Amino acid sequence: MYKYFVFVTILLCTSKIHAQQWLGISGSNYAGTYSTTANPANVVDTRYKVYVNLVGNDFFVSNNYLGWDAPYSYWGLLLNTVPQESRNSRGRIVFKESYTDISTSEGDKHVNLSNDTRGPAFMFCFGKQSQWGIAAYTRIRVGFNLDGVNYSTADLIRFGTNRTNLLNSPIDVGQPSLNTNAYVEGGITVGKILFNNEENFVKVGITAKRLVGLHSNHLIINEAKYEVVPDIYTAAIPGSDKNNILVRKFDASYAYTKQGGIQNASLKPQWLFGGASAGSGWGVDLGFVYEYRPDFQKYTYRKSGEVKMDASKNKYLFKLGVSLLDIGMIKYKNQAYVEQYNLNVTDQLLTYKDFQEVTSIDDAFGRATRAIGAKTADANYNYNVGLPSSLRVDFDYHLKDHWYVNTVLSQGLRSYRSVGMKMPSLLAVTPRFEKKWVEASATLALLDNYNTVTVGIAGRAGPFFIGTDHLLGVLMKIGKPRGADIFFGLNIPIFHKSVALPDACWYEQPEKRSLKEKLMFWKKRRG
Repeated sequence: MYKYFVFVTILLCTSKIHAQQWLGISGSNYAGTYSTTANPANVVDTRYKVYVNLVGNDFFVSNNYLGWDAPYSYWGLLLNTVPQESRNSRGRIVFKESYTDISTSEGDKHVNLSNDTRGPAFMFCFGKQSQWGIAAYTRIRVGFNLDGVNYSTADLIRFGTNRTNLLNSPIDVGQPSLNTNAYVEGGITVGKILFNNEENFVKVGITAKRLVGLHSNHLIINEAKYEVVPDIYTAAIPGSDKNNILVRKFDASYAYTKQGGIQNASLKPQWLFGGASAGSGWGVDLGFVYEYRPDFQKYTYRKSGEVKMDASKNKYLFKLGVSLLDIGMIKYKNQAYVEQYNLNVTDQLLTYKDFQEVTSIDDAFGRATRAIGAKTADANYNYNVGLPSSLRVDFDYHLKDHWYVNTVLSQGLRSYRSVGMKMPSLLAVTPRFEKKWVEASATLALLDNYNTVTVGIAGRAGPFFIGTDHLLGVLMKIGKPRGADIFFGLNIPIFHKSVALPDACWYEQPEKRSLKEKLMFWKKRRG
């Protein structure tokens, strides 16, 4: 059972931040505030008169070291629906060492997790022809990054020091990095229709966000070498497997925040905008969307002598969105909660006794700090944590009637050795059937920096949606999955009403335009 819990801990409690997944829903025209966090320009010209988000959550995890090879799926385990042949005589689920598939491929190992919780949010449009849009949202983002780990060190993390093949063998760790972050985020999005020249439509948006840090720790190793050595006090005892780690060289940057940074969280202004939190900062998102509307005239109508567009309908043949997300940082500088060390240690012995009976997070970090030889007198009390910056490109094509296909490319902009969250790159194609009250989609994606092929599904019925980006491995137990994902959301949708005026189909026949005029769509025509 120890190995079972180690596997679940690695798979479910550690990883690289991968917020902003939501692949089966974020490209929809009915995604509400879930689309504005992917591109702030989506706050304008929506199918909603008012959209209110109540709650949502996206959990994602992947790695390239351990695979799930049990005869039952993740969710069978979590929902306790595992068949009887995988249980013992007392009805308990059996987990064997053979149920894990270890990757022996060359290259460094990583394990990646994120959890994105969306709280209350709203969105609505205003102004003449609804040319302005505004949204406000709240969310909590949690993630863990472990990158650049070689095979020997991955085995040490998994099995501990009792592997005999690791004894007295000098191991070069390389240059791995570890980041854990949790913070509260609140943002305001403003968007505007930049111009609407009939068949060409452009909108832009910007999100300003306040960030308040709950927890952060990182370990960025420049150089590290170690050996697993027998414990001299227990080596003579028959059957003893107590081993220690002799650190030959350790050059690294190491920092953490104490658990009081979480316990002190509140909605008081001093915590949100003052110095009571462990850390705080600001961020920004920028977005642009272009729509090509060759049949725009089908959606125009005249009311009180004025030509208007039907706000309840999608009007594009295709649209292209480009956004720059999560530009900013959190500064951790509260001396009551923050410690940071620049370490350069040689010949330091870490014994198994150093980490026995750990009682809390602070106790664990304190023991690690003392064991590696860091001194409180050498501590710094401030460091900066970057946001998971990324460049995102969306292309959505209207096939026919209610059928669409969305393609998204998201490229992470931070290196794996930087301090802070990272956005692993992805490429995904999502066909969908989309109507006002119902929607279904299927996703084929290259996730985890284009290393993992996944298939996902999502569905929306009225105010509720649910989906996964790891359908085959998570629910159906096909292959040997190295990740999991599930997301859901609940909202209050208030749609624009469909136009029902007698002259709703009225439109003027547009004059023919040359190719040059069409390409220069930003120039308004006279007349």
